Amino acid sequence: MNIPKETNMHRGKTRESILQSAVELFAESGFSGVSMRDLARACSITPAALYHHFENKRSLYVESIKHAFSERTGGLDEVLNRSADGEQSVRGIVGWFVELIAGDVIFRRLLHRELLDGDDERLRLITEQVLQAPFERITESLSTYFPDVDAKFIGITAISAVLGHFELAPIRSYFGVTEEGYSPKDIADRVSTLLLQGFHGV
Repeated sequence: MNIPKETNMHRGKTRESILQSAVELFAESGFSGVSMRDLARACSITPAALYHHFENKRSLYVESIKHAFSERTGGLDEVLNRSADGEQSVRGIVGWFVELIAGDVIFRRLLHRELLDGDDERLRLITEQVLQAPFERITESLSTYFPDVDAKFIGITAISAVLGHFELAPIRSYFGVTEEGYSPKDIADRVSTLLLQGFHGV
């Protein structure tokens, strides 16, 4: 019995490989700039096979974001579990986030695109289904070292400082800034020190 060609394609393309292809395309063109037909073409499958795995583009997008972020959350758990004191925890958290942003260009582009697009529903979905849990773990850890300060404010400040450095990297040289002291490790160390000195004892 001959198996239809589409079924062969369907079986040959795993869910994980579909997600990886989708992540790259969403990062390049954004949610609005990609159709399910584009995604199917990028995955080398038919649209029908793609719809077998995902109900619509939005569900595929959310699963792609989860896929892009999932491998990194384990690193956060490791950082928080091994931190012996508050300062080490702060430096570990900031270092983890710097590594995420510096090392995962696709995730950085996805996040940047969503912040620029400002679609409330997609931002809510990404926050609730992807970012909320690690953010709560981070703020819970920060609150033990900064008991008198709003830990969520500190968490947002840390995220903003790290993202800002990477977003402004293309124009640093126009400010007369050299690359010395701006490696990912340097950024992590300096942002951590800024947080520790700026909020401790407030």
